[in-house]
Amino acid sequence: MQPKVNPDYLKDTVVCGDQLVVKVPQHYKPSYVWYDHSNQEYKIISSPGRYWIEFQDAHCTIIDDMNISFATLPFIDIGEDKVVLCKDEVLEIVLDQTVNGTILWSDSTSEKNKAIINAGVYTVSVKNDCGIAWDTVKVEQKKLGEVLIPNVITSNEDRFNEKFVIDERFTDVTLQLYNRYGRLVWKTEHYENDFSGKNLSSGVYYYLLKDGCTQEEYKGWL
Repeated sequence: MQPKVNPDYLKDTVVCGDQLVVKVPQHYKPSYVWYDHSNQEYKIISSPGRYWIEFQDAHCTIIDDMNISFATLPFIDIGEDKVVLCKDEVLEIVLDQTVNGTILWSDSTSEKNKAIINAGVYTVSVKNDCGIAWDTVKVEQKKLGEVLIPNVITSNEDRFNEKFVIDERFTDVTLQLYNRYGRLVWKTEHYENDFSGKNLSSGVYYYLLKDGCTQEEYKGWL
């Protein structure tokens, strides 16, 4: 007697958990046997694979099978909720290789490695048969706006205006000082608010200051 694959009461299933409990369809009772030759009414399945029931009718043996796979709820974490970029800086987001599901960014792309150069809000979602998860990052371009730059230094040890102390929002500053004749007299590429002018003659100097992050330049007299 030849087996016959029909009908299709058992369905391929993705399990979002540790196990699946399958009840024998009423159609197969009482003459049925599971793939492992058992005849429980309820079968507990805890590993992926192909499972089937054999049912004997008056003419042949019927086999009804199903493919079982297991999955977990998706999870995604792209790091900080807010990132501030310097000029020409690129935010590289690399999704973990264990991300399980279909990836979709808010700009309709689906790559695992994302290079972000423009300000904006970026959301990525991961979807599978068990659900959906998402994460968001807000990207901003650093802007200094109005900053404080002194125009006088009095290195007379009276504790006032002893050094050229610029706004704390500056980072990685390049500072150049020129005398009234246009000659460069002092320069540093990593200014740390430590210039006192003690080695220079009293007078008026022209400064050129550049922020390392924004690349913005500031000019003035000191």
